[in-house]
Amino acid sequence: EPDTTFVQISPTQIVFPPTDTEELSEGIFRTTSEGVYLLKYAHNELQAASSRVYEVIARMSVTQKQITAMLVTAKTKADTLSYWDVACNWLKKYESTWVDWIPSPTECIAGQGLIDGNATFVSSEERATGCEWCEPGWMSVELGDTYICEQCIPGTSQNRPGQTSCNECEVGEYSDLTGSSECSKCVVGTYMAGTASPNCTSCPAGSTTQYLGATMPSDCICPEESYRPQDGGPCRPCPGGMVCEIASDIRHWYDGTDGAIPEATEGHMIRTSDPLI
Repeated sequence: EPDTTFVQISPTQIVFPPTDTEELSEGIFRTTSEGVYLLKYAHNELQAASSRVYEVIARMSVTQKQITAMLVTAKTKADTLSYWDVACNWLKKYESTWVDWIPSPTECIAGQGLIDGNATFVSSEERATGCEWCEPGWMSVELGDTYICEQCIPGTSQNRPGQTSCNECEVGEYSDLTGSSECSKCVVGTYMAGTASPNCTSCPAGSTTQYLGATMPSDCICPEESYRPQDGGPCRPCPGGMVCEIASDIRHWYDGTDGAIPEATEGHMIRTSDPLI
């Protein structure tokens, strides 16, 4: 509640010299104490809950003279006027002061975009009637003194409302649509080594991948019943009398590295001179 105790004696502000922390620590109080900020906490998410109310409060500006005049009125007419009455009368009398505090219906803030009468996002203020938070798959873009919502382009996505940018798809992902709320992992048989891609690269004919979201050309392997030859060329059918697990690669035989190789089935044998005979 406003304090009107001393308002009628016309108090005058006394300004002390700047803070001297050394003197204050010694108990000498001839300088001002450190600043104390007077704040009124209303809502820690007010901007998201009601952006127009937030803007009004942010633009509010009342001079000390105006505040003192209202306090004097509240003091001298306390029997007939409440504090609410005093504030309301001030608003009625000084409309020219506060009218600029109120934002235009089409003055959107970051995270929002212009909408028309059907609540559809529009790209020009002439067609707009208000503002709304951008949806997932959209981003808020500045347009003059307002904002519009634009859809995320292929290769990007956004899964949260009220955002000012879209996120690039990571390696092993893609987004082939406009306005995607999330990127998809590359399907089996494809890979993507770069970011922000609208599609994935297919493995060479006859090869595949073992999992979703492959990221490198080397993730392309030979499927079951086929193997990679010594020259690293295209997958070849598994030789007769042998079994080839997925990712079989005869190069592992020759260089001694770990990995699947064609194996002889029961009743067959492998010659050390040529493991495929």
